[in-house]
Amino acid sequence: MTSLKFRKAQIVKRHLCLLVDNLPAAAQFVENMKGGVEYTATIKRQRRSLTANAYAWQLMGQLAKALGIPTNEVYRNLILEMGDNFDIIALREDAVQAFTDHWQAKGLGWIVKPLGAHVLRGYVEVAAYYGSRTYDSKQMSELIDLIVLECKEQGIETLPPERLSAMVNEWSEIREQTDKSVANQP
Repeated sequence: MTSLKFRKAQIVKRHLCLLVDNLPAAAQFVENMKGGVEYTATIKRQRRSLTANAYAWQLMGQLAKALGIPTNEVYRNLILEMGDNFDIIALREDAVQAFTDHWQAKGLGWIVKPLGAHVLRGYVEVAAYYGSRTYDSKQMSELIDLIVLECKEQGIETLPPERLSAMVNEWSEIREQTDKSVANQP
């Protein structure tokens, strides 16, 4: 029996194509298949323990309830507080709205904040914030630390620091494996 983990799938004509985590194991399985033999594939969703991202959203939901604001607003406020998750960009004044629409269409945490006039006439500077899906393990850890701090201020119970650290490390490992799998695709 062969078990292969995957995160993406698509249909090409009548073929189910999977983006597998372990390409050598998948290649070996295909190589060892016997012609004329019928195979059965069982596909099930992998159940995982609470991930760093899921826990962050759980806590943000509790914060939203305590503060009486939408969870999305809590998330966006935290993105703005991160500190090392944005680029400063100079744009022509007439291009700001188009850039903002395009940037913010990438996701909830992709925020454009006007900073003011640029030294060149007709230009302005904006801070373009990246959503948390782009964060490395250090940034994800900082985001969770911010969330935990906010929760403590509101009297919301959180996991112990060692459990939070383990979650961030697990999240980082999964992200690295996914990035490697995608990078190795033709």
